[in-house]
Amino acid sequence: MRVELSFTKMTDIVIGAIIGAVGIIIGTIISISGNVLSQFIESKLRRRNKLNELIAERQLDACVWIYPLFKKIEAYLTTSEANPNFEKAKRIVLDNEDEFWGKRLLFPGRVHDAWINCKNAVLNQDKDEATKQAHKGYEEVYDSLKVKPFNLDN
Repeated sequence: MRVELSFTKMTDIVIGAIIGAVGIIIGTIISISGNVLSQFIESKLRRRNKLNELIAERQLDACVWIYPLFKKIEAYLTTSEANPNFEKAKRIVLDNEDEFWGKRLLFPGRVHDAWINCKNAVLNQDKDEATKQAHKGYEEVYDSLKVKPFNLDN
């Protein structure tokens, strides 16, 4: 049996092969570009997650730094009803003023307002307002960290 190939059959075969090859090339290009796009999106998400972790870590460090300051101020002003120790409280406020302003964007909620109000109350020797603002400050830190104060009485 003899197979004859005519010019039109040859042309059809060649055109079919070219279309198949073009389809493979287009599929390969789409596959490669999809892979590149997926890697780009993944790396962008990884960078965003890393940045969020870094910000959260710095915010935690800022909370850990300011919490004991509020507690010390409150303690100095409430240990003795008759004679609150404004000098020690004033020293805490003034010694930590530069670091506070360096970390102010990291503080959650109204912590920075509580610090400023507490500082002004300490400098004006307003014991009630200073202790109120110190209490507000460390309560805000607790709230932002979603923890409750540890109490031995319960």
